[in-house]
Order: sequence, then C-alpha cells, then structure tokens
Amino acid sequence: CPNLRILDLGKSQIDFLHPDAFQKLSHLFELRLFYCGLSSAVLKDGYFRNLGSLTRLDLSKNQIQSLYLHRSFRELNSLKSIDLSLNQITTVCEHDLKPLQGKTLSFLSLADNTLYSRVSMDWGKCLNPFRNMVLGTLDVSGNGWAVDITRNFSNAINGSQIFSLVLTYHVMGSGFGFNNIKDPDQHTFVGLAGSSVIRLDLSHGFIFSLNFQLFETLKELKVLNLAYNKINNIADKAFYGLDNLQVLNISHNLLGELYNSNFYGLPKVAYIDLQKNHIGIIQDKTFRFLEKLNTLDLRDNALKTISFLPSIPNIFLSGNKLATLP
Repeated sequence: CPNLRILDLGKSQIDFLHPDAFQKLSHLFELRLFYCGLSSAVLKDGYFRNLGSLTRLDLSKNQIQSLYLHRSFRELNSLKSIDLSLNQITTVCEHDLKPLQGKTLSFLSLADNTLYSRVSMDWGKCLNPFRNMVLGTLDVSGNGWAVDITRNFSNAINGSQIFSLVLTYHVMGSGFGFNNIKDPDQHTFVGLAGSSVIRLDLSHGFIFSLNFQLFETLKELKVLNLAYNKINNIADKAFYGLDNLQVLNISHNLLGELYNSNFYGLPKVAYIDLQKNHIGIIQDKTFRFLEKLNTLDLRDNALKTISFLPSIPNIFLSGNKLATLP
C-alpha cells in the first residue's frame, strides 16, 4: 500500500514487529500505535526509517521506558507531532533526543510518565533535552512535579523555544495539604525567560499563594491558565512583568477578596476569568487601571454589591448574591 496516508493500529497487542514493517510507506502521513504493548525498542531500533512523509506519530499508552531515538529520526523531515503520553519514561536527556535537534515540532507530549519524579537527577549530565529544537506545544502534565522539579527542568531547557507549555495536574503548592510542599516562587520559572513562552497552563494543581514576581521573566506570555488550583492569596506584584498577557484564567479557586493591587503589572490584559471562587469583597480600584480589559467573568461568586465595576464592554455576574445595584 505505497499510497497509504493514515495507518491506525491502535489497541492491537503487537507481540512481534518486523524490522521492515513500515517500509515502502513513502506517503504515510499519520501512524497510530497507541496501546499496542510496545517497548522502547520501537524508538531505538529504526522501525520508522524512510518514512519521509510521516507527520504524526502516536505512541501513547505503551510500555516505553527509555526515549533513546534511532538516528533515522534525523531524516524524518515531515515529523511535526509525537505523542508519548502514558508510558513509563522516567528521564529524557539531551543525548536521547539528539536526532530531533534542528527540528520544529508542533506538538510533543510526555504527559503522565512520572518523568523526573521518581529518580535522582543529575541535571549537569542530563543537559537540555530540547537543545536546538523549536516546540509549538510541550505537554509535561501529570508527571508529579512539585516546585523543585519544575524549577530544575525550566533551568535545563533554558533557551529552547517552547511557545505553549502545558503543565497541568501537577503537585506544586501548599494547598496539597502538607507544609513542606512549596508554592512556586520567583525562581521557579526563571529558566523559561529565553523560551518565548506564549501560553502557560498550570491548571489542576495545589497552588495556594501566587507569590511576589512569580512570572516576572515571562515577558512574552499572552495566556496564563491557573484554573482548578487552591489559590487563596495574590501577593503584591504577583503578576509583575507580564507585559503582554492578554488572557488570565483564575477560575475554580479559593479567592475570597480582591484588592486594588492584585492585578498590577498587566497593561494588556483583556480577559480575566474569576468564576467559581468565593469572592465576596472587591476593592473599588481593583480593575480600574486595566486599560485594555474587555471581559470580566465573576459568575458564581459571593458578591453582594458591584460598586467596584469598571466601565468595560462585558461583565458576567450571574450566580452571585447581589442585593443592590449601583
């Protein structure tokens, strides 16, 4: 089938894979091998050589433990998307992904692998797994990352271009219920300063306090998702440095009051989502200095008055306890 474009072998228990199984499929665009019981050999033994049209490779839900890539990955010039989520990959280091250096991938998922979280890492030896790569979206969700791993990883990938970093279902934050679990601080994401991150997704975690200058090095960030954490406190200048942020999502958290200084440092923010918190009090000038603010979502909170209302086009207030209108 030399003209085959999409080959879906998902959920097939592949006990034996011939070394030439995918040869002569020169037009193959997408190869789905999810949930096939495959080991690390599928990556290191050259099964995907000569697949010059291969753009999407789905190897999720297998038993891959090592990411050592065969040199033939260097020749896969069409490759844009690799899904390695839900495997057993514990580390990824610079030498593992060497054949991908110089490439631009639109999507790389290493989610749900316990990546870096169950091994003692020597980052001085591991170096930067994404050196000389450009990644549209990198998904490292669900790997059990607390603050230390997140900081070390951010420092390790310093300079690699990653436009969208997805780090959901993490364990950062004192809301995890233990005093020794830290909230992220101004050192946690500092290594991302040179990565041109435009979208950062930190939803579904345990962040309790947004600390001082937490995101100050993320000058190019446009979208920040902090939904479904345990955020109860916004420190002074927490958002300082987010000069280009346009969308801020802090929905489904534990905020009770908002103060005039909470959103300092957001000159371009256009959309703030605060629905499903416990907000009962908002100081009068909290939103007034946000000149680009277009939409404010305060649905399902505990507001009784709206004297704080800025004059903006869209405000959502349903599901509150409003007794008086100004």
